[in-house]
Amino acid sequence: MACTKEELKQRIEATPVNSNGRAMYSPELQRDAVEYSRAQQVATGGSVGAIATELGLNGWTLQRWHQNERRAQRSGASFVEVTPKKRGRPPKVGSAVVTSAAAFEVTCPNGFEVRVPARFEVRALRDLLAAVEGR
Repeated sequence: MACTKEELKQRIEATPVNSNGRAMYSPELQRDAVEYSRAQQVATGGSVGAIATELGLNGWTLQRWHQNERRAQRSGASFVEVTPKKRGRPPKVGSAVVTSAAAFEVTCPNGFEVRVPARFEVRALRDLLAAVEGR
């Protein structure tokens, strides 16, 4: 998604902050900022640090996003976003539904649904579910 500087600045300013005061930038925002940064580097020759300052980011933050993207491209890995969503009514305790061979969905006792790819690591899923359930 090609974003303008102003759109990115607004999204960055609207980013939620966790209890430790750290901004919780979405993967989409990170990808858009890296894409914008690359385009600006080609167009103006500006540094990542200067572009980050224009956007209202710390230079190290944007630099790390560039580095993470390069690493992912080298390894052939792709980021898979896992987003829990709250269901309207409480589900049966401990229910799980296989939605396809490529992904599965877990419904937590507290009403959150989590859909993950089938190859999602078991340990990571256990930690994710514990966080979603507030344990």
